[in-house]
Amino acid sequence: MRCEVTAPQEGQRAYATSPIIRTARAVSWGATVDAMHATEVTAEPLGRSDGSPGQTFRLAHTPVLPRTPFERLECWHAGLADWEPWEEVESLAETGPGDGCYVLDSATGEIAFGPALKQRDGSVRSYGAIPPRGAELRMARYRYGGGASGNVRAGAITELRSAIPYVARVANRRPASGGWDPEDLETAMFRARHELRTRYRAVSPDDYEFVTLRQFQGRIGRAKCLQAALTGRGAPSPGQVYVVVVPALADEEARRYIPPVRLALAPALQQEIVAFLDERRLLTTQLAVREAGYKRVRVQTAVAAQPGADPHRLQAEVLQALNLFLNPLVGGAEGQGWPFGRELYLSDLYTCIQRVEGLLNVQSLQMAWLDETDQPHAAERKIDLLAHEVVISDIHNVSVEAGD
Repeated sequence: MRCEVTAPQEGQRAYATSPIIRTARAVSWGATVDAMHATEVTAEPLGRSDGSPGQTFRLAHTPVLPRTPFERLECWHAGLADWEPWEEVESLAETGPGDGCYVLDSATGEIAFGPALKQRDGSVRSYGAIPPRGAELRMARYRYGGGASGNVRAGAITELRSAIPYVARVANRRPASGGWDPEDLETAMFRARHELRTRYRAVSPDDYEFVTLRQFQGRIGRAKCLQAALTGRGAPSPGQVYVVVVPALADEEARRYIPPVRLALAPALQQEIVAFLDERRLLTTQLAVREAGYKRVRVQTAVAAQPGADPHRLQAEVLQALNLFLNPLVGGAEGQGWPFGRELYLSDLYTCIQRVEGLLNVQSLQMAWLDETDQPHAAERKIDLLAHEVVISDIHNVSVEAGD
């Protein structure tokens, strides 16, 4: 213990002689410790080994959380001075007859030892060692529980499960995070289709789109593969594969008016994509990578505001709604970008505008598309798109009549 005499503050009396410490007492005002949403089990007995290959045992509680180095199975039999630790492995495929290892299914709590399989030459190979007959098995330590229900906000935990001497109250000062519920069957099947899909060979259109978006995540917003199986205008000839890409933009920029020049495909990125896909295409495939075709759409509309609605706010929100809807990255009915090759109908624009709050009715609505020379072409009912095209907003004209 270290003490220091400090100079007296204004209004305080100074020491006339050196102070004397007569008693000292340690008092804990609080402490911070790590906590986990789980229940710990120690030294759980599993049973006795019968000495046969492929034995299985089951833990009493599930799901089992990821193991730490000291959370393992242990074995004891005559001749051992203490419990012998065994090693958990992901697979027994590469193990030999002298390897003391096992596999543990976290979802079911099943512990399995390796099998003994007959080989082509007639011999029998053991995958992993087998505990001797009569050996006792136990799980030295494991934790179970967890889940998304444990992700609580700060201050939500205020009670102890059991009293602890000298602890008056508890609270979690930070929010809990990291809890996950077990994966359901539908999600596992969906994930398996992507995991099983090869990342080193592209055959189907889905393959090309999947590997392109995965490799260039953050640089490419969308990818569309066009093959001869497609029909309609803009579809490629047999043996030809077009991969059409839309570069990615920051979320804030993508949700407002986008000049077409901002979606131009940089030559360096284009060459990088070609080189990546060239190693994964079939030998008979002719591959080309290009930027998407952007059909610029201009809308002119007159709307009436509800009584009391702000006309300036309504005009801004109608423009925002059009820019979001006619958008290659976040547009369309699903908000995932305007679908490639999908026509734009005048009724789509009515639906888009009428969702704006404070709108009384749409008095007039016209649309047109612009060609490469900025020449507008009026469209009465719909605007057709080629297979590689998506719509993008041009400068719209919105007038608002104030409500009475």
